[in-house]
Amino acid sequence: MIEIKVYDLHWLNRVEDNPNDLCAHGSVAITIDEQRFVPEDEYCVSAAAVYLLRTLDEGYEKSDQDEQLIPHCGHSMFEVENSDDVMIIGCPHGYDFLVQRVGEMVRLEFEDGEVFQVSSSDWEKAVCAFSDSVEKLYDDSAAKEPSDEVSQAGYDAFRGEWKRRREMFRQ
Repeated sequence: MIEIKVYDLHWLNRVEDNPNDLCAHGSVAITIDEQRFVPEDEYCVSAAAVYLLRTLDEGYEKSDQDEQLIPHCGHSMFEVENSDDVMIIGCPHGYDFLVQRVGEMVRLEFEDGEVFQVSSSDWEKAVCAFSDSVEKLYDDSAAKEPSDEVSQAGYDAFRGEWKRRREMFRQ
């Protein structure tokens, strides 16, 4: 059994609502058979939701770039020319792990070397539940107010990719 949970979900500076904060923040717990992964820290859980949704059809190889599946930061979002995906720039901190699709299974290899295989359907359910729990913060909050046209285009690409990928796996 796999579960991906977000807790302590909030906007920057823990204000009740922050229209200028485009990213949701919180802590993440990935639990497989009662074993917990992802160190206690604050993460950019909205970027994590998009990155995890990408694994549902693409898998994920660890990157040499300053990118992680569960990023610490999501400083900036940029529209990518000729792509429906967003580029999110963060910091070199976060939590990373390998996600490989192997037939009807998903192989997960964590930073501590632990390897698990879960069914594709269990992985999909866990990722979608995580995404939906983060999405609820956006639904319950005021509309976002990006600071300029570049930020608006990046935010629109971010929300567009998130919604498109989530809709692909709607049950």
